[in-house]
Amino acid sequence: MTEDAIHRAVRWQAFYEEDDGLRAFFDEMRTAYVAKAGALMPSDTSALFKLGLAAKLVDEIETYARQKIDAGKIAMAAQDHAERIAKLPEARRRFF
Repeated sequence: MTEDAIHRAVRWQAFYEEDDGLRAFFDEMRTAYVAKAGALMPSDTSALFKLGLAAKLVDEIETYARQKIDAGKIAMAAQDHAERIAKLPEARRRFF
């Protein structure tokens, strides 16, 4: 991965974890969907299906954001590992 992936992940994480950021947004959306579903009658299957689908979409979008953050963490770890290997003497590098 490139430096861009690392910078992108840092931006995603900052926006995800800030006050009233993505994490709070996703939690609010889930709470709103559960409240709306709780107000419906069990026979209103169409509306319950739509709310369930909407909740699933929120989960998928949050998963996408978490994947971007995790990809950046992996890229940082790979970059750190490559830098540590580059600092080793040539004789020791061939074992890595």
